Amino acid sequence: MKLKSMVMPQVEVKQQMMASPSVDQPMYPYGLRICLNNDVLKMLGIKDLPGVGEKMKLEAVVEVCSVSQYESKDGGPNLNMDLQIVEMGIESGKKADAGKKLYGDSEA
Repeated sequence: MKLKSMVMPQVEVKQQMMASPSVDQPMYPYGLRICLNNDVLKMLGIKDLPGVGEKMKLEAVVEVCSVSQYESKDGGPNLNMDLQIVEMGIESGKKADAGKKLYGDSEA
């Protein structure tokens, strides 16, 4: 699957800045951030937290919870979809040592 950048186009960022110029504007649209609590981190096998700003790879299976479509006077058709993550895996962005990957992290 080819990944697509979710960074908001500059036009949208400028429009939001005009609406509330004193507030820091997000780079990404609302709804793309997920929060993982302690229980979920345990399920994913994450014992040590990554550094802030570190890139990780996320893969998930989602279930479509709802869909809607409506038209507005100003913007034309709008499509919406709510997704529930039902399966997920996450990996560090760091390359794993091939030996550790094959034989584990134990020292004999």
